[in-house]
Amino acid sequence: MVYPFSGRRIQLWLLLAGLGLLSTPAIAQTTPSVAPARPGAVPTAGSATSGLPRLEPLPAISHLAASDTSSLTELTAAAFLLSGHDSVSALAAERILEALLAEAALLAIAIQDPYQRGEAVMQLLHDKALKAYHEPTTTLSAALLEGRYNCVSASVLFLLLSRAAGLDSFGVITTDHSFCTVRLAPDRFVDAETTNRFGWDPGSHKEFADNQGGGVGYRYVPPGDYAERQTVPDRVLVGLIAQNRITLLERSQRWPEAFELMVDLHAWQSDAASLSSLADRAGNYAGSLANGRRWGQAAAFLAAFAAAYPTTAKLDGLLAMVRYGQLTEYLPGADLADGQAAIVAGHEAGWLEAADVDELIAYLYSRVAEATARDRQWQAAWELLQAGLARWPDNDRLVELERQAGQNWAYGVHNRFATLFNAGRYAEARAILESALTLAPANRLLQDDYAVAQRQAGQSQP
Repeated sequence: MVYPFSGRRIQLWLLLAGLGLLSTPAIAQTTPSVAPARPGAVPTAGSATSGLPRLEPLPAISHLAASDTSSLTELTAAAFLLSGHDSVSALAAERILEALLAEAALLAIAIQDPYQRGEAVMQLLHDKALKAYHEPTTTLSAALLEGRYNCVSASVLFLLLSRAAGLDSFGVITTDHSFCTVRLAPDRFVDAETTNRFGWDPGSHKEFADNQGGGVGYRYVPPGDYAERQTVPDRVLVGLIAQNRITLLERSQRWPEAFELMVDLHAWQSDAASLSSLADRAGNYAGSLANGRRWGQAAAFLAAFAAAYPTTAKLDGLLAMVRYGQLTEYLPGADLADGQAAIVAGHEAGWLEAADVDELIAYLYSRVAEATARDRQWQAAWELLQAGLARWPDNDRLVELERQAGQNWAYGVHNRFATLFNAGRYAEARAILESALTLAPANRLLQDDYAVAQRQAGQSQP
């Protein structure tokens, strides 16, 4: 029988943990000196990786990311690019934002008190843009054109408008939320819970006129319990737009789109967190290909990724698994020489372990030997395995296969001997055994048969 694969390493790739919605995972303070994509490493059209996701960021993102500082104009442009809407929608949304930014700039002149100005910015944002909270809706275009927003889009818009109003504002994230804070004095900060129109300075009472009775009422937004709050760079806050989109894309199993957006996000942030997330997205995309047994595409993509970005142990392991999958699909149709060459090449390249080499070599020889034995070429099958054992003497599987093949050959010799012996053709029967014993002098079955032949010969002498 053909020696089967154990299946020890043929398994579906378990997709890496995805990004969380809103502002949560994999977001940290920017860290310098993280390698971006290396120029020239990305394959061109017509190469072995044609049809795979792009590995270079959009030129517009690269241009914005190249600046040492993030001006209001650059932050706005990046926010729209990472929102990913079509040009028509983006243009309409940009015009709305331009008008809002102009109104916010007027607040810097009209309201001298920065506390009151911050509250006015919040009112402007909710009066002129934000209408309905919707957790999955994270893009600027959706917020400006449809009024649907979540904490990320609301925080980014407040950051832009407050900066236009001359306020010293920053983005803040927690484990599952984002908002803003404004520095009014060196030691005084006021939070802005941007998802609530009364969210300026949570914990304070907001006075409002009662339209019914003409009296005065109050609004109150409780302060958040933000024990794990973290002030983040502007690029990280804006980048949350893309991160949320990536989360939604991966939930829909749109792996190539999620990866390409992550390429853009990493170019924009260029920090350790975005690089780590990029590697995870690469693993998810390659894993989806491996799950579909598209080994060639997966191997080409992972090799291209490793040429463009620093790889990880997880990706190296996935590439080894993919190459193993390629090999196991190639071997059933390979001849002995080519199959062995492929196995040796995998071992020398470092992605095929010694135990896998033994298993695959045993499979290859057993497959070829079984095909040979189908034509009752028992001796040829045995000799094939003997030759294999001579080349791979430490392969325990081959040792057992060679033993079984030798025994099968001996059974064939025995059957031929029995047929001739029972027909009274004793000399021919004995000659078969004598020839066979030169090949396997220690075979117990053949020795017993020869003893029978010897006794018959003694009885037939006068």
